[in-house]
Formats: sequence, C-alpha cells, structure tokens
Amino acid sequence: MLQPSGFLDFLKSSKLNISKDANLHFVVGNESADLDSIVCSLVYAYYMSSNPNEESFVALLPMYREDFELCFEASALCKKFDITTENMVFIDDICINSLNNFKLTLVDHNYETLLQNIENKVVDIIDHHHDALHHINAKRNIKMVGSCCTLIAEIIYYNKREFFESKPVSEFLLAGILNDTVNLDLHNGRTTELDVFMSEVLLGYTELDKDDYFLLLKTAQSEMFKMSTRGILRKDYKLVSNAEPQIGISSIMLQSETFISRTDFYASCIDFMTIKSLDVIIIMFLHCENNVAINRDILVFSLNGDHLNKVTSYLQTQTNLELVYKELPANLKQNASYFSHNINCSRKIVLPLLYDIFKK
Repeated sequence: MLQPSGFLDFLKSSKLNISKDANLHFVVGNESADLDSIVCSLVYAYYMSSNPNEESFVALLPMYREDFELCFEASALCKKFDITTENMVFIDDICINSLNNFKLTLVDHNYETLLQNIENKVVDIIDHHHDALHHINAKRNIKMVGSCCTLIAEIIYYNKREFFESKPVSEFLLAGILNDTVNLDLHNGRTTELDVFMSEVLLGYTELDKDDYFLLLKTAQSEMFKMSTRGILRKDYKLVSNAEPQIGISSIMLQSETFISRTDFYASCIDFMTIKSLDVIIIMFLHCENNVAINRDILVFSLNGDHLNKVTSYLQTQTNLELVYKELPANLKQNASYFSHNINCSRKIVLPLLYDIFKK
C-alpha cells in the first residue's frame, strides 16, 4: 500500500526543486483557491511526479500563504495528514516569470488571470467549467461534471488505479467531490453519473462513511461564521476580467439576509473593492439546511450607478437565472441590486455569462 508519507515527501521535495529551476512544471488551480482547486493541484502534481518523466512537478497554490487559514476544509484535511503550509508552494514563494524554463497545467479553470505573461506556458488544462477558449494550444480535458476532482480521479482510475491506495489521494479527492456536489445531491443540477461513480470508487479505498465525511467538511466550513465580513468576501473570490468595468465574484455559503445585515457590510464591500481594484462586486449566496441546498441569492454592488445598472440589466436578460427581485435594506438601495435566482445556477454558470458583457 502507498504510504501517506509519500505524499508529504513529494511536497517537501517539490519545494526544493524550485530552487534548481530545471524543467519545472507547475500545476495551478484557480484564484478562488477553494477545496476542489487546492486538492486538484496537490494530487495531480503528485500523480504526475510518479510517472517516468524529466520534469519536476510542483503544485502551486495561487494564493498568499497567510490566506490558507481561510481554507477551512483544506486546512482540516492537511492537518489530518500532518501537512503544513511549510510543505506547500504559494504564489508569494516565487516570482514565476523570473524562472528560465517552466510549463503550466491549469486545473479547475481554463483561463489564467492571476499569473501574467504565461500564455505560451500553458500546456494542459483539466477543468469542469465553460471553456473560455484561451490558451488555445494547450491539451484539454474539459467535462461539465460537478467537481474537477472527479476528472483527476478518472485519469488516475484509468491509468494507475493503485495510486488510490494512498490515503491522502483518495480522501482528498473524495472531499473535493462531496463538497462541490453537496454530498452528491442529484437535484442541484451539478452532480453527474461520473461524480457518483468516482466517489464510489474512492470510498472503496477509504474507511470513511460518505455522510459522516461530508458532515466533517461542513463542520470545518462553519468556522467561516467567525470571520470578518471582508475575510468572507475574500475566502472564495474570482476576478471576472481586467476589462472595464472590472468585476469580481465572491461565493458565500451563508444565508444572504444574515450576511448583508452585518453592520459593517457596506464598508467592507467598499474596502474589498478598493483592495481588488474593482468597479463591481457580485456576491453569490448558497443557503443549505441539513446538507440540502435551500436557495440561492445574488447581490450586485457598485458605487458607480452606470456600472451597477449595466451589470444588473445584463443579468436580468439571462432568463435561465430566473431572477426574482428582493427588497434591500435602506442603506444599500442606492448601490446594490438583490435577487433570488435559479438554485441550479452556481458561479460556474454565471461566470461565463459575464464574459459577454465585455463583448458588447
């Protein structure tokens, strides 16, 4: 059986390989650095390093080291296997464009916005989002499944099944799938047969109960309630585009009414937008009860009335969102719009819709 120490040893050695600057191949998740993205980059880099090749694979987490503490689910999993932040490589550990020779594999996204001047460095993409048609020369494995971890698991399943014997590999991948599909909920519009199949395969390599494991992830996630408002906005954030208006999306698993009623919500939105140089912040909420998705809400916030109206009007033309107007608190009415929407339309659906704003 593969030992957990093998995974940890790989992470430690990959940090040393960066200093050698020779045939480096980074596996990079998306900038929101959610559980799915972190797991995919760590596991896929480990898997690729086990194959005969002359490249040194490194999982590069596109976040600052100090922000990893915001990733409660990933932190809980890493702690279980004695993995610390010192064992991982973060965006502030390296100046990637100063390296002489490197390649990039993108996981859980197909359009890299955080790293600059890397268009010709992207050679492989593994993703479950709408293809933005960037990095056109890269090899692609894009399927609209519930979790990118499902695609990583599928690759391993058909090429090196014994790799699942490593407990960190099987448990990390299973966590990513269960988290993204809300415990394989078949009514959320995200879970596919492949997600279910790969979860069953992974469960066979663990001693875990699916429901208990999902509850453990949700318990870790509940730490978010203790965070500052700005910290929650930062936790699962993605930039839509650098074009004007510059738009970002924060995804939050909280009841919207509870969050926007915080006394510092208005000021925190302005602070966060200033830090991220945004014209518009879109906040997408998912409220769950007893591990079941109850409703989704979306709030658009901007200090610029024209930008607010442009984004709001555009979203209202997207009939699949099924937007229903919701009443805003008095202090937000001038700078925000607020709707409930189709429970099956996650950020994964909304994000590619917003790309079209910049084509008009």
